[in-house]
Amino acid sequence: RSFFTLAVGLPGENVPAIKDQENYSMKYLEHFLESFANGLGATVNVRIENPDEDLHTNIETVFKSLGQALDQATQIDPRREGRVPSTKGIID
Repeated sequence: RSFFTLAVGLPGENVPAIKDQENYSMKYLEHFLESFANGLGATVNVRIENPDEDLHTNIETVFKSLGQALDQATQIDPRREGRVPSTKGIID
């Protein structure tokens, strides 16, 4: 099951509209990330705590963070070397 959330700003905080000169908005980022999570079958939670008024800065930060998270998630844990990464001990 996939799940996706995108939160901009801190709870209760008024966030100004974030868009660029071509009126590209956060809705496009939200649509892409939701489709990505659904296609992957993953849970993706994104929170932009201190949003910048520049849309490009926000999008760049999200994708850099997503890339780092995916890199970390796909690394082999040296503590589990030689063992199947499953609590059952097998992968069906």
